[in-house]
Amino acid sequence: MYKVIAALALMLNQGSAAYLENDHKVKDLTSLRYIDDLLASGSGQFSDDQLAILLNDIVQRRNIHPSKIVVIDLRQESHLFANGIPFTITGHSENTAKDYTSKNEKAIQTQLRTEKNIVLEPRKIKKEDGLKKDSRKIRKSVQLESAIIKTEEELCKNYGVQYWRLPVTANSEKAAINEFIKFTSSLPKDTWIHIHCRGGEARTTAFLAILEMMRFKNHSLYNILTRQHQVGGNDLLKMPSQAERQQAVRDRLDVIRNTFDELH
Repeated sequence: MYKVIAALALMLNQGSAAYLENDHKVKDLTSLRYIDDLLASGSGQFSDDQLAILLNDIVQRRNIHPSKIVVIDLRQESHLFANGIPFTITGHSENTAKDYTSKNEKAIQTQLRTEKNIVLEPRKIKKEDGLKKDSRKIRKSVQLESAIIKTEEELCKNYGVQYWRLPVTANSEKAAINEFIKFTSSLPKDTWIHIHCRGGEARTTAFLAILEMMRFKNHSLYNILTRQHQVGGNDLLKMPSQAERQQAVRDRLDVIRNTFDELH
């Protein structure tokens, strides 16, 4: 039996682990929301099946051709798919995943392809992770006798949609925001943009808000952040109860405010 948590902890840095992202059997994707006037949507990490449902919904209900859909992956932490099931290799949080790159993901992918039995373990969600209580429904580990290991880019290519990776920490650095603005500004106006991070909460909400700033110059910052919360995203104006997270939230809000001022 090849247990992913144990093996990858040896392969990567001490304390690293691999864990399941979501309940891949649940059709409802974590924190999924559509914002039609932005030609955009956001969510947490999807499985292969969930991605298929999401893309079908965009294509059928919104009459968007797959080639005009781009998936923007904000996750800095390394993640792969085993038989379509998403799992993550990371230290402890988005802010400690800076050493993990696409090169690491490829190395892990190559190693896992040779294994006969793989066990993916559920990750225990802690309060300091800042995730909603109902955003993770995993209860049991998943055992795979054989597995096809894919990157998210490979998954997207299978469906004929574009993929762009923008590694972002939970704090949403200004350099990443500038890259996002440059990339999305270069896309045709009829492109549908799907943005996701791990839980579909802080990072996804922040970048959907920035997209709205770019496209609706007459919207105030307060109205933008309020609407993003109303459609299912995080309340970026709310200060968390955990004292250790408050400065990071202030810093992120300052970056968002500065970005709004620059765009307006």
